[in-house]
Formats: sequence, C-alpha cells, structure tokens
Amino acid sequence: MKLQNVLKLGGVELSETECQRLVNLYRELNDKVVELWRDCDGALSDIASWPKDKPEYYIGQKEAVLVTPEGLKLPNGLYIYYPELEWDTSELKGGYVYNSRRGKVGTWGGSIVENVVQALARIIIGEQMVAISHKYRPVLTVHDAIVCVASEKEKNEALNYIMEEMSKPPDWAKDCPITCEGAYAKNYGDC
Repeated sequence: MKLQNVLKLGGVELSETECQRLVNLYRELNDKVVELWRDCDGALSDIASWPKDKPEYYIGQKEAVLVTPEGLKLPNGLYIYYPELEWDTSELKGGYVYNSRRGKVGTWGGSIVENVVQALARIIIGEQMVAISHKYRPVLTVHDAIVCVASEKEKNEALNYIMEEMSKPPDWAKDCPITCEGAYAKNYGDC
C-alpha cells in the first residue's frame, strides 16, 4: 500500500490494515476531494477518446478548468496536455498513460488534480507578479514567493503593497481565499 511505503520512508511503520483504515477515514472526511478525483478520471477517459458530439465541460464546482478533446484548458487560455493519452493494460494494473519527455507516464484523477492545482497556483502568482511589477521590480520567484527590490526608505510601503497584491484573488476565482506572509531584509536568505 502506498501510504504504508511513504510512512516507512519517514521511519513510521504501520500495518496494512491500519493504513487502509486511515485512507478510508481520509476519503470519508474529504468526500469532495474524492469526488474531484473521480471527475478527473472521467476527464481522462474523455480526453483519451472524446465521445462524438460531446460538448466541452468544466470540472469541479467553478468554471475555471475546461475539459476539451485537446486537454485541460486553464483560465488564462493555456492548456495542460496529455499527449497520446490512452488506457494501458500492459501493466499488472491498468491505467491511463501519456507520452512525456521521459517516455510513458501513468496518471489518474488524483494526479490530474495535482497538475491542475499547481497550474492554477502558477497562474495566480504570475498575475500577482505582473500587478506588483507596476510599482516594484520582481527579481525572483520561488514556488509561491515573489522577491522584489525596493529602496530601504520604502521597505514598509513596498512590503504592504506586495502583500496586498498577493492577497487578491484572481478575477476567475473571486471567492478563492488567498493570503500571504511577507518580510524584508537586505538579502533573500534573511527573509
């Protein structure tokens, strides 16, 4: 079981029965997550073999990610592609695979959710960086952080402005709760 193997890497050993109980509890408490995994499994099936006359549709509760015959269309118009997506039964356990630079890669609804979350987060941070650049110069991004340069005398004003911009939800997800933390220092390592 995957949970059992991951825990073992961290030095924790639980029985397969206990791991299955924890997985079941997670799924019971997070039924909307499990439902989204299923929706993404359905999207994979459609992308792999788009049904004739099927209209494009959104996954999830918001109209942010559109499922199309080409892949997943994001709110900024870019796509997440799964080249040559197909159902592969050559393994002991069948599943969807697509071509990547590393060869065939397996995927399922949960990994699609992860891809989408990372893509949406990148879109949000990109939009924030553009907004911030109107007043301060971004010099670096690291995951969900934006590093800017400002003069010593404007450090408080700059920090407040940057944090305000980084706490604004995108137009395509107005009710998305977004917040941030911030700090300033003479060098990145001290933040």
